[in-house]
Amino acid sequence: MEQMMIRSMLFEYPDDLELICVKGDPLTSYGLLGGSMTLPYLEPYLIRTMKAGLKQATDPKVKEDMIRFSAQEGKHYRQHRKLNEIIRTRCSEYRKLAAIEEAIESDYRRFS
Repeated sequence: MEQMMIRSMLFEYPDDLELICVKGDPLTSYGLLGGSMTLPYLEPYLIRTMKAGLKQATDPKVKEDMIRFSAQEGKHYRQHRKLNEIIRTRCSEYRKLAAIEEAIESDYRRFS
């Protein structure tokens, strides 16, 4: 495997970001956003998992890949968190979303 490149992903999220990202298809758009909203909980779980696995890994290349993967996930996490903040500020039913997000975070913590 080639060395994993840790990419900087700096997306612009304007205040008027169009949430219907698939033109003319709100159902698909909101499905994609809903899936995306879970990622700031998945990514820290993956990082914790790699950190735990590092204690058992013996191959230096595998260890390096695990470290690089974790760094990449940290960058993904920051970008997905930004998008979630926009969705929260624009959602009138945020309390319902907050309960779902709390449950997802709790599940991923339990998985660790």
